[in-house]
Amino acid sequence: MAAAFCFTGISVDGRDNMFRPADAHHFWHTHMRFEGIDSWQFKPVQVGTSFGFDTGIATGAWGRTTFSGKYEVSPLFQKVCRFMHGYAPIKLYGRWGIIDTSAMMVIEPDYEKVWSPMNNKESEGFGLQFFGEDDDTFNVYEVDPLEDWTNGFEPGIFPLYKNNRWHLLDRRGELNDATYERMLPMNFERAAVFSDGRWGFLDRAGSLTIPLDFYSVGNFSEGLAAVRLEDLWGYIDVTGTFIIPEQFAAAEEFSSGTAIITVNGKHGIIDTKGQYLLKPEYYYIFKTPDYDFLKVYSELEVGLFHRTDGLILPVIYDHFDIYPDRVIIAKKDRKKCIVDFEGQVLLPLTEADITPLGDECLLISSKDALTILDTRDKSATRTDFKNIRKFCNELAAFQAANGKWGFLDRELKPAIAPQYSWVSDFSWYQAAVESETGITIINNFGRPVDNPRVDKRPMRNHKGWQLVWFNDRLGVQDENGVWCIRPDYTNIRMFSTGVTLAKSDYYWTLHLLEEIPSGNQRFEDVGFISENRCWVKSEGKYGYLDEKGKMLIPLQFDQAREMKNGMAAVKKNSRWGFINAQGEQVFSFIFTKIIPQSDKSYIVYEDNRKGYITAEGKYLPSEAKILPAERELH
Repeated sequence: MAAAFCFTGISVDGRDNMFRPADAHHFWHTHMRFEGIDSWQFKPVQVGTSFGFDTGIATGAWGRTTFSGKYEVSPLFQKVCRFMHGYAPIKLYGRWGIIDTSAMMVIEPDYEKVWSPMNNKESEGFGLQFFGEDDDTFNVYEVDPLEDWTNGFEPGIFPLYKNNRWHLLDRRGELNDATYERMLPMNFERAAVFSDGRWGFLDRAGSLTIPLDFYSVGNFSEGLAAVRLEDLWGYIDVTGTFIIPEQFAAAEEFSSGTAIITVNGKHGIIDTKGQYLLKPEYYYIFKTPDYDFLKVYSELEVGLFHRTDGLILPVIYDHFDIYPDRVIIAKKDRKKCIVDFEGQVLLPLTEADITPLGDECLLISSKDALTILDTRDKSATRTDFKNIRKFCNELAAFQAANGKWGFLDRELKPAIAPQYSWVSDFSWYQAAVESETGITIINNFGRPVDNPRVDKRPMRNHKGWQLVWFNDRLGVQDENGVWCIRPDYTNIRMFSTGVTLAKSDYYWTLHLLEEIPSGNQRFEDVGFISENRCWVKSEGKYGYLDEKGKMLIPLQFDQAREMKNGMAAVKKNSRWGFINAQGEQVFSFIFTKIIPQSDKSYIVYEDNRKGYITAEGKYLPSEAKILPAERELH
């Protein structure tokens, strides 16, 4: 029976309710507004730490007007869900109930949970959640206020949870006698339920239309559900009739008319009649991000199955990648081939390198030519270009036969003529280009940009010079804004003399003043510049550059540290020693471990004997045997 709801302070059945979080919260103080519900008559809103329904005006049981004439959302609850079929769940006193559109209580708040796919362990998804100051972790994420809380049951049937069971109540508050431990989302007008160790299915009216006969079930998909009787799986229809008899060790849901099954530890694919599209003879079958594609593995090889078109890539390849331009690049025995989604081979296995240029073009790089494959019409264009990069902002940088760089449009025509010695890729329709006159930022029409998208930061050891970020790359400008180092690097180290170490994607290059902006010496790694010295690593060995870019201390060490107070720790033949700024040995290679300290001193270990090297370079031995270093430092 419906109970009247009196909202002078929120009372239920005449009992004064102390829950009044709305008293000081007006509608314009709402903490959360939900998008996409402007057309709803009752819009869920959050007011402070409470929730209610915004109807726009104070009318009937909804909303109220303050003495100052302002509209206030009322009534308020701990939580709410959307109205569906004239009913909405609300949470009050820590329990859930159901109200109707006249704010009458249909189901008293006596339940722990309202239905939500988010609470179901078999379902996935994420939506908007409640939040509140006094909520525990579970309550904060218990339901999305905008989702379908009915689980597809007929209007006036409410799935509610308490005492570890799901209950089905009608609008009169009367209970279906049966309760269930678990309930899955409804599909094809059937909801799987679990009770006393067995699964069955309810219809929209809440009737157990398929008995609790199964040990395991999946949801209905494309009119069929995988079910397990005893040890084997089969598929039933919505009446509970077996369409595909139980015969599989495992069975997945149908999608696009196909399902993955397992027999004797091997995997295959069947159609909705139970006919094999792929016999169960494969080691693995995995879904891809594009759900219609399945990766099919033998013991050592892989192929590609399309749920509609069948096996479009035979199970003979080492690896393959699927690209959005409807092509597949497959690899076998260090060769590559190109296949389209229909299984047509566009390029047989070749030793040429194949890279995507964008959504519609592939670059085939052989020893004697660059060829562009247009995946739209399957045409191949051989070029005399030296290099072509990926499309960015509809333009692709290319290097012509004469070594100059320009940009191609989507029709593979030069949009900006090759005239530059270097170019960056476009981003936000701006690119950096270098010519005889220096470096310029241009737009996608090839014209200089008045306000380039750059971020500048002053350099500490060069007055007026600045580190400049452009299109996620770093360069250097002098005090006049002239580029000294092109914006082509991910990191930069600069000596006080202007000699620079700059990192590209894979290595560091040394730029001497007379060579800027080009560099010739390359290093695998470099340290920080300290006291006009910087360690560098090449071919696994470490040495030190000076401020002129000269390799003052040759590459000879296995490890190296920054110079501190004219001294640096270096490692050779598994032992640490110390050298001065000229590379002369200060302490012999006798230490098994060193620990730099913030005051430029070191804790050092000679096997298990501890000592100290002060910031001034003086060695202070420990007077007694100690524990091993790893335990000493704890």
